[in-house]
Amino acid sequence: MGNTLAKILLGKIFDKTMETLLKPSTPVNDLSAPEVAQKVTDAVKPIVENATNSEPWYKSRIYLGLLISGVGIFGSRFGINIPGSEIDSIVTIVLQVMEVGGLLFATYGRLVGASKPPIGG
Repeated sequence: MGNTLAKILLGKIFDKTMETLLKPSTPVNDLSAPEVAQKVTDAVKPIVENATNSEPWYKSRIYLGLLISGVGIFGSRFGINIPGSEIDSIVTIVLQVMEVGGLLFATYGRLVGASKPPIGG
């Protein structure tokens, strides 16, 4: 649904930009209007995709945070344990940091992510 919403919004942005550019009071050549409208649409696309949760999963702070946390949880519960080894303590600490850090990153992505472009976008 999000992808459809993003496409609808981008179409509306393009249409409204074209409408504005084709007004006699707008100092843009009518032949250049489609190119300008497309550039405006392309410029706002990452913002619209992020606001409608339409970005790919690998650019989403929420999905990446939950994935990191899930790996930490899975590793803690089903990981290989080396009793009495110093490495086991380090692995345990890293996995616990992943659990908490992933959840914090996902929360951060949810709270402030909409105001930022997608990761890598």
